[in-house]
Amino acid sequence: MRGFTLVELLVVTAILAVLAALLLPVLSRGKAGARRTACLNNLKQVNLTVRMYAEDHGDAIAMPAIARAAPYDYHLFKEQVKCYAGLRGKASVTEKVFACPADKFFYSSGGYHSQGLCEQVATDFTSYAFNGLNYRGTNTETGRPFPGIAGKPLASIREPARTVLVGEAAALTPYSWHHPQKREDGEYRLRDSRNVLSFVDGHASETPLFWSGTANSEAWHYDPPGGYNYKWSGD
Repeated sequence: MRGFTLVELLVVTAILAVLAALLLPVLSRGKAGARRTACLNNLKQVNLTVRMYAEDHGDAIAMPAIARAAPYDYHLFKEQVKCYAGLRGKASVTEKVFACPADKFFYSSGGYHSQGLCEQVATDFTSYAFNGLNYRGTNTETGRPFPGIAGKPLASIREPARTVLVGEAAALTPYSWHHPQKREDGEYRLRDSRNVLSFVDGHASETPLFWSGTANSEAWHYDPPGGYNYKWSGD
């Protein structure tokens, strides 16, 4: 029985390499889609826990008093609502419903960090943020109060299908875990970054986020202009 010649082996190896190169992007897109779907499902469940909490607390979610002093504060709603998801006790990485599978890095004033927000003790191991930053007062850029729905009865929100209830913390900045990009100029905030958000009416979707491009501004500082299918304020 004749064996393969060296040339034949090289040809087969080359063909396998080409096939692998063609398949890897497809597999990568499949994994990214699965992570996005898991994140959507997580946010629908977290959204439900928040609305269940609100039903028992005057139809509203107030930010805790310690929020202003915390190094992070977007996550503090988790401790209030997680019992409605059947979770109790000290925050833990095992509370997977609060962790986006694509949350593997984050940006801060210190730059890029190759660890997820949901892996941080300081964030109570959560990827998700309640839309409650209106407690922070006035936006010096616009001269108007920051938008948000902390303390507002959910029944009073005029456009529940467009008003964010809970979303990925990356959306506040904004940058994207699902479509990561690094700009050559070092800026990590991105116009039209795609983030998973859930809304007051209970639905969740991947949504482009507006950023003005202004220094020191972030997406949560203002409602977007026309053409975007979300808003932070409940008015």
